[in-house]
Amino acid sequence: MEHIIKLDEEITYHLEKKKIKNMYIRVKNNEVFVTAHFLMPSYKVHEFVLSNRNSIIKALNKEEKKKSKLTLFGEEVTELQFNEFILSSAYLYILDRTRYFYSIMNIKKDMPSVKIKSIKTAYGVYHLKNNFITYNTEIFKYSKDIIDYVVIHELAHMKFMDHSKKFWDEVGIYCPNYKKLRKELKRGGFYE
Repeated sequence: MEHIIKLDEEITYHLEKKKIKNMYIRVKNNEVFVTAHFLMPSYKVHEFVLSNRNSIIKALNKEEKKKSKLTLFGEEVTELQFNEFILSSAYLYILDRTRYFYSIMNIKKDMPSVKIKSIKTAYGVYHLKNNFITYNTEIFKYSKDIIDYVVIHELAHMKFMDHSKKFWDEVGIYCPNYKKLRKELKRGGFYE
């Protein structure tokens, strides 16, 4: 069972008690979640949260900064603007870029279908069996050059399903500065 507890003006936390050894604190979506053993007295949990107050505030501030700085094609936008683009124009944009690079990359397979969704581990994935590419909504936060790199990267997988030298040579033909763009993407958290 979960309870919501107010520590002070800055911290309110969700407390879940269950059969575990240690207490845990997690900050997600600008909320604090604490998990403790079901027999742990509430005052002990409160002390634990209080002893980690500085770390919690730091994590909350980091979440707030992440939330407030949304970008679209590398430009700062509001959350509403970003979401409207994803709903209305993202699919057509990425489909157009995929078609363009497919047409010049001399790929011997049929044009892949395209999907957009939130992915936790990659900016794009080529699905060989069903011949489609899934692009992560996160790529639209980057510049158009980086988006093109992701498109080229996924299309190159239609020729080479690994990250061999031949694969990177193929990517380099259509995106000569891919190493620089790849580094920038890796700073975003994940890739390949």
